[in-house]
Amino acid sequence: MSDIDRNRLSYWFPYIADALPADRYPRTAIIIHPAGYDVLDMLDGVDVPGTAEFLDDLRVAAASIGGYPVFWRSDLSAAKHDWEDTCFVESPDDFRRIGIFIDNLGATDSLGGIDVWAVRELLPVLNPIVTTYRGLPIGRERRYHVRDGEIIEHFPYWPVRAITDTSRLGAPLKAIGRISHESDDEVADLSAMASQVGAAIGGEWSVDFMETARGWVCIDMAQWDQSWRPSSGDRTDWARTLMEEASLFDLDVAPKGEQSS
Repeated sequence: MSDIDRNRLSYWFPYIADALPADRYPRTAIIIHPAGYDVLDMLDGVDVPGTAEFLDDLRVAAASIGGYPVFWRSDLSAAKHDWEDTCFVESPDDFRRIGIFIDNLGATDSLGGIDVWAVRELLPVLNPIVTTYRGLPIGRERRYHVRDGEIIEHFPYWPVRAITDTSRLGAPLKAIGRISHESDDEVADLSAMASQVGAAIGGEWSVDFMETARGWVCIDMAQWDQSWRPSSGDRTDWARTLMEEASLFDLDVAPKGEQSS
């Protein structure tokens, strides 16, 4: 077991599927396909042997989870910051940009050992406040730090600077505060889910959630020691946006440092 990369979706997703009801995670189809394609040939439009079969597998996977649009990713990454060129798939033809996707993953010489892919249900982000990173919608997302089922801490997924520095239109602080505010009901709901997943998989993890049109869903996981966590500056920024939000919506929010539960 020690030689398995536990950050792979193919490793952690079965634990989510076992621990949570089916409406609490995206429908997911996993495809195993041999690695080793020459990405430069793909980018040059060369007909690389095996590509047609791979594309067929991806299209069958998309049909099996309900059709388009779908969210497409490798076992280790979705390259979501290049949304329109990578993980967002509106039609069967979009899978043909496999070379661009792999290039954005940083594997410019070959498939880079990527032999497992996932096609996932694309759940609409509930009330996104901004669209950035080549079309990526940003709304309410959370990261929970869990150790063997115990919740250590939790915080918003998007630091303020990640939204304000790259947004095409900019997002007012009150809007960022709106998606950063963690209500008591939300924390109770997500804590229960994160605890269930954490107890099932064991060890120390980050567990990510997104608010969608059908409620909060568990969308991602990674080992905690390899996961992003906020700096003190990020926490101060969130507190500032929450004060902006509180002034408009009469929320009981005050600046604070470490968030824990």
